[in-house]
Amino acid sequence: MRIRNYQTGPFTARREKGGAGEVGMLDVLDRSDFETSFAFIKAGRLGPGCSLGLHLHERSEECLVVLDGPLSVAHNEHFGVVESRSVALCRAGDAHGIFNHTDHWTSFVGIGVAPQDGPFDAVPLDDDLTGRESDDGELEFVQRLDPTLLTPRRAHVGLGEIRARRLFDSDVFTTNWGFVDHAFMPPGTSVGYHRHDTIQECYVIIGGRGRMKVDGEVGDVTKGDCIPNRIGGSHGIINHTDAPLEYLNIAVCQQKGRIDFTNLEDDLSDLL
Repeated sequence: MRIRNYQTGPFTARREKGGAGEVGMLDVLDRSDFETSFAFIKAGRLGPGCSLGLHLHERSEECLVVLDGPLSVAHNEHFGVVESRSVALCRAGDAHGIFNHTDHWTSFVGIGVAPQDGPFDAVPLDDDLTGRESDDGELEFVQRLDPTLLTPRRAHVGLGEIRARRLFDSDVFTTNWGFVDHAFMPPGTSVGYHRHDTIQECYVIIGGRGRMKVDGEVGDVTKGDCIPNRIGGSHGIINHTDAPLEYLNIAVCQQKGRIDFTNLEDDLSDLL
């Protein structure tokens, strides 16, 4: 089972996209970890007054997960504050960047998907965002990670009911990005063991602890862990603790818009 953590370093200080100051960056997963057009999962730490400069994704797409905010986010012509525990999407053809307007360090995770026939692209636009002020325009494609918005459901014949919400569906994207889901698992619940033959998922744990079974291998996961699942592979997750487990599920399709699953009739109760 491949597990990489977005909280553990070492973080490398570097200037990003012509931004102000330096961003501490950690390459969590890259193209070699995936079989689809997943490009990367990166983590960043941004000091007060520092920024990741405005840049354009001509054909690629990226989600920024604001973990410890708030952060000021530029999206095309708009510039506004995105609160902690939010996901901000930059679609192909859009420009974005981030600026830390606070007096404390903030952290984020970036998830990138490339076009199927090419590399991940990002063109700096020579704007470090330091001279901008928030405007009254509403930022597009921002979703809060709010557990009260989640809907109860049984997941892949798992134990009990988890709560989940689809933040972004495949029709939002121009790449083969399938979806971004937010899930919350009470103690004793599970996402049953299942297989995907045409999509690749990556679970990003954002709170709590759990236990995963991936291709027959069992391991414990915790906040910060990113667990990619291979095409044709099987996986499931169970909350064996007495506290909630929370994660994002990111999926990329081999064929745009085509999503499949096969339940394997295993609720993982033997892992409690």
